[in-house]
Amino acid sequence: MSRSATAGPAEEQPRKRAGGRVETIKKLRARYDQIEARIGTMYMCKLDGRMTQEFFDKQAATFRR
Repeated sequence: MSRSATAGPAEEQPRKRAGGRVETIKKLRARYDQIEARIGTMYMCKLDGRMTQEFFDKQAATFRR
């Protein structure tokens, strides 16, 4: 049997780490997109005069942390 047909424990670890990184990146990207959407919505409200500049700045700073 060739080495590529079966993966030993040492070969499985990098795959697990890579899979974990991919999942972490997906979660972070989803959170980033959510925050960007919220800031965009707040900006539209600010332009429409439904919130003050000070409130917008405070909320945007909170989201960006």
